[in-house]
Amino acid sequence: MTLARRTNRQKASMIERIATDPKDPRLARILVAGGKRAVAIVGRETLAALGVREGIRWTAQLETRVHRAQQEREARSYALAMLARASQSAESIRRALVRRRFAQDIVERTVASLVADRWIDEEAHAALRADRLAASRPGACETYLTEALGSEGITESLALREARRVAGSAESAARALSLARSALQRRGRRTPLAVAQSLARKGFDPSIIVNAMRREGFDCDAE
Repeated sequence: MTLARRTNRQKASMIERIATDPKDPRLARILVAGGKRAVAIVGRETLAALGVREGIRWTAQLETRVHRAQQEREARSYALAMLARASQSAESIRRALVRRRFAQDIVERTVASLVADRWIDEEAHAALRADRLAASRPGACETYLTEALGSEGITESLALREARRVAGSAESAARALSLARSALQRRGRRTPLAVAQSLARKGFDPSIIVNAMRREGFDCDAE
């Protein structure tokens, strides 16, 4: 390779210009010598973190680092958008990022950073979800609530603790009893047993179902 050709090749791999993205001033477009299109569009903070500036070589290693920084930024932005819509657990964020096909190490770093920055508060989220479940499923038993919270990615210990807290409150039990009795009164052609089984599938505490059936005049036992 002649000196002139080597010089041209080196020049072509140099970062010639870093321009502000016209759609978002927080982003920067990286252009190399001889190229008409940006080789990457990244946040300004990424440029500073990676030491990217005009005049340095655009190597394969730098391209990889920039690409990973882009992925991390996108993962965090997506997670924050989820959190803006509703409270989330670390596991629900993790599952969503995996579905978006982010690399596992990027997923874990994103979740860890959100926990460290207190965007994710596992205990507060578990309490909020337990309260909402209890309101939507009055009289739900502890087992049902624990499983429902666990299916949302809440840790087993937190799910059990919050299920015990909200299950069987006097207000919830009274409302559940009223709903169960109404269901029995509106049973139509269904048998009382069929109604009871339907209520059980919805998470009603067995003791509430038994109480409702007895108050409606149906013989039943605790089983």
